[in-house]
Amino acid sequence: MKEILLVEDSPALMASRARTLEAEGYHVTATSSAKEASKAMKYNSYDLAVIDAGIPEVIEAMSAVTPILIMVEEEKIGSIARTLSMGVWTFLIKPFTAGQLKRAVGEAIGRSNNIKNAIQQRILLPLNNTGKLLVSEAEMGRFFKHILEMIAAETEADRVSVLIVDDKTSQLEVRAELGPQPGGISGDEKLGQWVIKTSQPLMVNDLTDANSYIKEIMTDLGAASLLSVPLLTGERAVGVINAIKTVRGTRFTAINLEFLSILAKQAAITTENTYLFKSVAKQRQELEMLLNKAIQSQENERKRVAVEIHDGIGQQIIAALYRVQAFAFLLSQSKLIDARIEADEIRRLLEGTVKELRRVLAGLRPNSLDELGLVSVLREEAERFSQETNTVCRFNTQGSSLRLTSGQEAAIYRVAQEALANIRKHAHATEASIEIRFKSGEVSVVVSDNGKGFQLDQANSSVPIGHMGLLGMKERAEMLGGNLSIISKPGNGTMVVLTIPIKS
Repeated sequence: MKEILLVEDSPALMASRARTLEAEGYHVTATSSAKEASKAMKYNSYDLAVIDAGIPEVIEAMSAVTPILIMVEEEKIGSIARTLSMGVWTFLIKPFTAGQLKRAVGEAIGRSNNIKNAIQQRILLPLNNTGKLLVSEAEMGRFFKHILEMIAAETEADRVSVLIVDDKTSQLEVRAELGPQPGGISGDEKLGQWVIKTSQPLMVNDLTDANSYIKEIMTDLGAASLLSVPLLTGERAVGVINAIKTVRGTRFTAINLEFLSILAKQAAITTENTYLFKSVAKQRQELEMLLNKAIQSQENERKRVAVEIHDGIGQQIIAALYRVQAFAFLLSQSKLIDARIEADEIRRLLEGTVKELRRVLAGLRPNSLDELGLVSVLREEAERFSQETNTVCRFNTQGSSLRLTSGQEAAIYRVAQEALANIRKHAHATEASIEIRFKSGEVSVVVSDNGKGFQLDQANSSVPIGHMGLLGMKERAEMLGGNLSIISKPGNGTMVVLTIPIKS
């Protein structure tokens, strides 16, 4: 369905003409003032604007890309035509019938379509010959250069350039240019910033028609006439195409404007696709990095378990085996009292082995984490730490408990467990605390002590066999999209803060 903007200050005529056009299958936006028309143009694009010449300021505010049908008395055509410097426009002489209005609108839209189709044929065939989706900055640069060559040939511009908004700095940068370079590129950037701000194309063929800011830009560029079109993706401008002519009296035409507008759409799509590809490639790299960290973390966990089994459970089982051999020998010698003593020692060793095995299994994932939940397990961990070290360890919670995944619970438990282990081994603290904080969208656990502290830049960030280490703690946080910060100074204790985002 074709979109038509109707501007008529007479409510009765506006309603009648809108009904006539809607009956022909057009979608009509009817306005009665320049302000309403400008607002409509800001948020929508139209195939044709039908404007009453009695509202001349509307004609001045219209986008040069939109074809215009001007309803005007015959004696006023000359004065109106002298004010029209650009665009695709035609006249409908007042008074006219509904049938004449329908024919004029149909012919204006048909003429505009023919112009667009002819231009697209000239543009799209060469562009399609590029033959592939652009994925790199170098390929995008070659594509832009090809576009500029087409613009220079079609418009006979003396200088053309493409400026793109950098996705990191949000600043306009020249990505391709043809023709003599002015004293500096500030003129190109200023022009681009103006067009991006307005999100409308700009064509100036006469310096006297420009405002003071555009005059200054044209002076900087040495331009007698200029044409600039934004690269729009949705409502966002990602760049701009500039073209200038330096010879006095040379002009850009409405056909030139349409040509650049079509090319700008292709350039905007290419720019957006390249940014999307870069974003996907970056995310893939980050995912691969996290996967490698996860694999390394699993390997470190396996090493830790292997060391604990070898040094603890394994040694106790070997000792029990030797005791069984001694027990069998004592029985063969009928030394029952000594055999009983040996049996008691075997029982003691096996009880210790079972206890150690349970400790190792609990280290992998404590059963109480599933049965009691994270808060209860951390409270028990604080109580156990206090009993085993004679160091006061307080436990606090803030906020209402949130639903966590088993991976999130395990990561929080592991970091708290490792932080307490470091306090036990190194801090020489008299007080410690565990605090878990539930907030909207995140959960944090804070483990702190009043011990001797340490220099962070001198801390060993490797992951030694037998415990997680600072690096391992940070990797656990990163794998869950969170972060881990450590605050410590010699003599001022240490604070470990793990924060993990929680999806609602």
